[in-house]
Amino acid sequence: SSPALNSSPARVKIATLTVDGNVIDGMLVAGFGAETANLLDCAAAWAWPRMADADLTNGATLRGKVALVDRGGIPAIEKARRVQATGAVACAIVNTNDKAWRPGGHMPAGAAEADVGADITIPVIVVPRSTATVFGEGDPRTSVSLQYSKADTPSMEAKKLFAKSAGRATKLRNAVSGLLKSPTVERKLPGFGDE
Repeated sequence: SSPALNSSPARVKIATLTVDGNVIDGMLVAGFGAETANLLDCAAAWAWPRMADADLTNGATLRGKVALVDRGGIPAIEKARRVQATGAVACAIVNTNDKAWRPGGHMPAGAAEADVGADITIPVIVVPRSTATVFGEGDPRTSVSLQYSKADTPSMEAKKLFAKSAGRATKLRNAVSGLLKSPTVERKLPGFGDE
């Protein structure tokens, strides 16, 4: 298993998960996946295998539903990719306990850069283990509604652009600093200190 990267927590403006009309406390939105979710009255079904640590054998069942997967075995990003490939409308990762956990990117072994899940477009959430019972075995009559907005969180594209421009700003600052230290550059700028 590859180590998880610390990712800045997604600042979520609205976060509501209901199952059969009951509000589920302790839901967290993953640091990757859809920027917003507005799913109303969706059915839920467990992925098989439940850890989604191998190709899912019940893809047709998951299509159009909120797919439930257990945490563990592989990085959450890989679970979400497998779920998304089935046509599920969201991925709900059931935590191993009731502690808060927000999955972010990971660094695959031998990779040159982190996998930040930029290709994942479905909502991805984490629910505490104690709430898993409300989903039952993914009864098709179960009604799941999920709403959230990461509107205050920069998009993945914006994060990449910011990182690139921060690198350029550092190079520019270093170049200007080098020029100012050069004996051929006049030390006094016109209009400043000419009193």
